[in-house]
Amino acid sequence: MENRLAQSWHDPNVITYEQKISKKIAGYSSLYDLTSKLMSVSVNKEEEKSILIVGAGGGQELLALGGDSKWSFTAVDSSKPMLELAKSRTAELNKLICFWQQEWQQFSSSQRFDGATCLLVLHFIKGIDNKRKFLKNIAKHLNPDAPLLVAAIFGDLKSTSFEIQMAAWKQYMCGNGVSEQEFLEFAQSLGKGTEVISDQQMVELLYECGFTEISRYFGSFLIQGFYCKHSKRE
Repeated sequence: MENRLAQSWHDPNVITYEQKISKKIAGYSSLYDLTSKLMSVSVNKEEEKSILIVGAGGGQELLALGGDSKWSFTAVDSSKPMLELAKSRTAELNKLICFWQQEWQQFSSSQRFDGATCLLVLHFIKGIDNKRKFLKNIAKHLNPDAPLLVAAIFGDLKSTSFEIQMAAWKQYMCGNGVSEQEFLEFAQSLGKGTEVISDQQMVELLYECGFTEISRYFGSFLIQGFYCKHSKRE
């Protein structure tokens, strides 16, 4: 979430991200719990299905979705330290997990997946065209009707409501022990190290990239989670 983290995903110290992020996002654990529950009702957990995790470093999605399902996972992330953390945190899951260290834009596989997640990643992709390519590559790797659960920071940086949300978010973070300097770095990264679009733009982008049945399932200040399904049209 921080600009300096976004610039140093390959730094070994980035593993502290997982320790800090829950102090910064209200309902962090709920995001993953709700994602798991939505996936489980969309993809039969009693059947052997394949789930794609885009931006899997840290392993939180794997821990949330692994559970007692019969699913296998392909976990993609560009950061070696974060993937190593994911491997260590999921070592006792007894799951078939294929870890890929690669930028998502370069990822290509003949496999088609039965579901996918992309949590707290999309705002790091700069440029609407690059976001479009990013989402289209996910769509390309999904079976028809496969669910995608995606969460990111959304909003209009020039709006009064954005300022109010950020002010409240600052109170939340600092109340959890995050320093004002850390919050300032995060706030300054919005529109620079990260690129935020509106939730309306996101819905339009999902439709454009071949997703339908779009609905919100999570909200925490400026973070929103969307559930959608890969259209049969492609």
